Parts: sequence; structure tokens; C-alpha cells
Amino acid sequence: MEYNSRVVLKDDDAVFCGNCNTKRAHSSSRDYTSDLCLIEVIRVSQINETFWVKNSLPINFPVRDLKLPGFTRTYRVLATCHHRGSLQTGHWFTKISTNSGWYELDDLKVKSLSTKPPGLYDQTVVVLLLAAEDNFR
Repeated sequence: MEYNSRVVLKDDDAVFCGNCNTKRAHSSSRDYTSDLCLIEVIRVSQINETFWVKNSLPINFPVRDLKLPGFTRTYRVLATCHHRGSLQTGHWFTKISTNSGWYELDDLKVKSLSTKPPGLYDQTVVVLLLAAEDNFR
């Protein structure tokens, strides 16, 4: 679905002008640049009609000044959700950015651990929570 759009209204769709009492061509644009974005990384590949496997190919992305296609703003990664394992089994954990760095939150561990930011040859990221960079300036 395309949220950012530009359209020209003409002919039957033209806009009525109150000054000259005629229909005139008019252009309209819509730009959705949300303060927050949630991105899901689809990590499955279809082998045949009934068989799917998890795709663990590494991906790279910056945690600051991330540019999204079709958006004018840049974004910062605030948190990520990760999955280790297969489609049938595995474990979920979260990475979150704080003022003092990145932390991994895992329900199998007693406390959160300081960790590297996500995004460098990342094989486990599934969801990214982004906030517009201009909110931090």
C-alpha cells in the first residue's frame, strides 16, 4: 500500500474554482511521515507449496539516520525484536536503546545485559521500532 502519494485531478475529477466558476485541474499530494514506524522483516522462504523455512540471511542497517524509501524524514532505531531458532521452535528476545547504550532483554536471563546495537550482519532481527530523528534535536 502506498501512503505517500501525488495526484493530478483533471477532467471529470477537476476541482470547481469559486473565483471563476469553472472546473480547473488541481494537484494534490499526501505525505505521511510518522513520528513512529514499526517495520517487520519477513524471515521465511517458501521452498514449495507446503514447505517454508526460516531465512537467517544477515542484513545491515544503521541505528541512526535510517532513510526509508518514500519518506522525507530520517529515523532512529529505538528497539528491535529478535528470534533465534527455526519456524517450529526458538526463542524471542529484545534489544532496546537507552541513554547509556544498548541492552538485551531476555526472559531466560536474570537481568538485562549490555550489548552491541542491532543492524550489523544481523541474522535474528524481525521487528524494528523507529522514531523520527528530528524528535531528538
